[in-house]
Amino acid sequence: MPTSLFTALITPFKEHGLDLDGFSENLQDQISAKIKGLLVLGSTGETPALSMDEKEALLKCLFNAVSPDQEVMVGTSSNNTNQAIENTLMAQHYNASSALIITPYYNKPTQRGIYKHFLKISENTSIPIILYNHPGRTGQNIEIETLKSLMKIPNIIGIKDASGDLGYIQQLAFSVASERNDFLIYSGDDFNALAYIALGACGLISVASNLIPRTIYNWLSIMLEHNFIDAQKYHKILFPFLQALNLETNPSPIKAAMNYCGKSAGELRLPLVEMDKENKLTLQNIINNTALIHGETQPQYHKAPV
Repeated sequence: MPTSLFTALITPFKEHGLDLDGFSENLQDQISAKIKGLLVLGSTGETPALSMDEKEALLKCLFNAVSPDQEVMVGTSSNNTNQAIENTLMAQHYNASSALIITPYYNKPTQRGIYKHFLKISENTSIPIILYNHPGRTGQNIEIETLKSLMKIPNIIGIKDASGDLGYIQQLAFSVASERNDFLIYSGDDFNALAYIALGACGLISVASNLIPRTIYNWLSIMLEHNFIDAQKYHKILFPFLQALNLETNPSPIKAAMNYCGKSAGELRLPLVEMDKENKLTLQNIINNTALIHGETQPQYHKAPV
């Protein structure tokens, strides 16, 4: 049974660098909530703004804290194929469970270039690879025919999709069923998780679970049991918060929410900036008025909607 929920961890900062104590506190929150999957060095972790030394410091901190039964996915993306290989080998060195690699950005390769990029990484590493499709961040979509070819590579084991294209997910789920039924499909967006799971995804790589891991875990568990009536109740309650997490570029809203609730987040690094005051007030009001969210940040949290 694949791990169904990964929290895409934020990277807390303080004035002069990483806040490793805050990072450790957030890890303990995830561990105490029994979240089995953790993603580090993703876009939610502001990885483009990290030095290689900082990436290694976060990896060391993480792997010193997790237990053997937890799965750690490491973001190893680069639009330089050789750099992506180097990043992936670093994740492999730390015995990560998998590497998450996005489509090359800015240089916008053709579909053949996308295929060769991932092929070369897979040929030079042995760690399981999760593809990451996010056209909004890269300007390119991994087309279904390209995915069918990538599915034939043994150590490419799944995809995180944040396109929001439900037609694409239906085609992908059909292709997985017909081409390789062990290929994993993860929703890359909390906002679309319910629809993705209903269409055949196996899990969620979540931003919201930084703040409310138990709530997201409970909600996802209900979805995976195909109890979509109760899952819709959760979705209705969480909808304003999940929508607010998209008010500005991730991870600015989740960091604002974490700071507001007394969790370790700190500042953002340029070119990302703090949320506009109006958007931040909107987010804070939603947190205050959503018991399912506000409750979990207190000693007693709500296990299910009432």
